[in-house]
Amino acid sequence: MLPPFSFYQLQTRSGSEGLEVWDACRRKWLQLTPEEMVRQQLIQHLYQVCHVPLSLMSVEKSLKVGERLRRFDLCVWASDGSIWLLAECKAPEVLLSPSALSQALSYVSELGCRHLLLCNGHQNICWQMEATPQLQIEWPSFPKTKSPHR
Repeated sequence: MLPPFSFYQLQTRSGSEGLEVWDACRRKWLQLTPEEMVRQQLIQHLYQVCHVPLSLMSVEKSLKVGERLRRFDLCVWASDGSIWLLAECKAPEVLLSPSALSQALSYVSELGCRHLLLCNGHQNICWQMEATPQLQIEWPSFPKTKSPHR
């Protein structure tokens, strides 16, 4: 299991539906739900600690997996256009269960990403996806990029 990420100060404001948070990847204000808090903390960790450019992160987008469209919480692209990391974020009160892992693995089997991450704000579990998935105990190092294209 990975060490937890630090708690980052996020830009928030009061909105018509309650508290909102600024999403730097999507460049818009979003309702601050428990799951969104975890997702935004992960984005900040990847950006500030792992040095992943915001331009290489996609948040809550759909990818075609077989004949079906699947929504992922966070995708980090490598500079060559391949998927470096897929993350599934859960609200802090949601345990990282076998069903959460199964959901995430269903994406990985056809997308060929290098890392799979499950997180809920308390736990971060990451696998390096090889012939036999390897559980990681440190945050993966993002490869240095010259010019992000996404």
